[in-house]
Amino acid sequence: MTVVEFLRTTILVVEDHGPCIPQEQLETRFKPLCGKLISPGKDAGLGLGLYVAKTIVDHGGKIAVQSHAGEGSVLTVELPLCRTN
Repeated sequence: MTVVEFLRTTILVVEDHGPCIPQEQLETRFKPLCGKLISPGKDAGLGLGLYVAKTIVDHGGKIAVQSHAGEGSVLTVELPLCRTN
């Protein structure tokens, strides 16, 4: 995981070197319960993680996921900084 501050924005990058997410399923991964339905099995989660993350980040930030076969996935979250003086 990498966290960087850039132009009053905090950027969080999380890399996963596991199996990739097929391109046609990338957008549905942000819907509730879709991850579990797409990837059923012993290691499947509840299918809520990316949905909850997107719900939180949508209050002024951005979230994106990229996934490539043989490389894994990269999740990028951008959040505006809020400074108090």
